[in-house]
Amino acid sequence: MAYATAASLAERFGEREIIQLTDRDGFGVLDAARAAQVIAEVEAEVDGYLGRRYRLPLATVPPLVTRLVCDLAREALYTDAPTETVTARAATARRILRDIASGVVELGLPSDDTPEAMGGGVAVRAGTRIFGGLDY
Repeated sequence: MAYATAASLAERFGEREIIQLTDRDGFGVLDAARAAQVIAEVEAEVDGYLGRRYRLPLATVPPLVTRLVCDLAREALYTDAPTETVTARAATARRILRDIASGVVELGLPSDDTPEAMGGGVAVRAGTRIFGGLDY
């Protein structure tokens, strides 16, 4: 499941900016393939953080994850030096991802070690017998 799309970027940062960042041929249109390529690369980075706490792929994508992917993708789309604002937002996104990976920030999803993430079943492990084979 994709965490973001070219439309997500355009909605968040404005279509004009995303066109400028993706349109290598100068046609004045958003290059959805270029945006999708960068988003996929960023999602792999994000999965590196999320995979430490959550089973991947995520069953549902929290809005926070979409925001973080968009901020990172925006920075990655800059071929020249990104603005200070873009760089700061990407740095904040990476800090939040580190906090998610370490458990400081929760996504509201079952983590990889909770019963919900492991299938929700109950497991019982019997110990060894202390007294052997007596039937009463």
